[in-house]
Amino acid sequence: MSHPASGHSTEAATPLPVRCLRWLHLLWHLLRGLLVTGLRFSQLSKAQRHHAMRRWSLQLLRLLSVRLEVRGEPAELPPRCLLVMNHVSWLDVFLINAVHPAMFVAKAEVQAWPLIGRLVSQTGTLYIDRRRKSATRRTVEGMVQALRSGELVAVFPEGTTTHGHGVDKFHTSLFETALEAEACVLPVALRYRTRSGAFCDAPAYAGETSLLQSIWAIVSTRRIVAQLCFLSPLMPATGDDRRTLALASENAIRHELGLPERGSDGRLHAPAD
Repeated sequence: MSHPASGHSTEAATPLPVRCLRWLHLLWHLLRGLLVTGLRFSQLSKAQRHHAMRRWSLQLLRLLSVRLEVRGEPAELPPRCLLVMNHVSWLDVFLINAVHPAMFVAKAEVQAWPLIGRLVSQTGTLYIDRRRKSATRRTVEGMVQALRSGELVAVFPEGTTTHGHGVDKFHTSLFETALEAEACVLPVALRYRTRSGAFCDAPAYAGETSLLQSIWAIVSTRRIVAQLCFLSPLMPATGDDRRTLALASENAIRHELGLPERGSDGRLHAPAD
């Protein structure tokens, strides 16, 4: 089991000219992505779209000085796969797309994000409005159809971002799709670190932090290490329900991050030594 490093970064911040240069590079990269997805994306094959998404996402990470470390990546994904992960930042989507481009399910508010919202919309994101049950059901139906057609579908079951210190309780509704589509559930644990291994909260887009503040914090950090750990896939068995899958997925991620695991009673229990 991996345990998070303690403490925060004490490294010096990126010099102001470098921050401004990163800002400009990011803006140009986003505009170029919008141009490509708006004009050419629909003309590309699935393999070509995935190649373009992977390449663009890797370029984004490089220009923001984010080093991606991946462990446990399966040699081949199951034909029907629901990827679930903890959620810290708007960067999370591009970390996954740099490895295995996916169809993401995001909260409806993402559509209003400047540039980034439009970009993820044009690459096939499904949106969910948890305030309306009918809208949630339509999203679930769209996910089931995508899974059955062989798309990798990715969700953030917490339903919101955190600062990265912990993992919120997983919502169960979207796990219904794995049962209906007879798909496996693949948990992925995410953490952000500095070069020295200390906890890094610069990418966090949570609480009262605005999108622009989150971006500024990222460009102000010399180096961010994003760690993705692909865990063992969960195959729904006869008698499983969405609560069982949600709890098993959450606890798999909690275990990897060295956090207390959640019991069937909803309470957290300290990990065994």
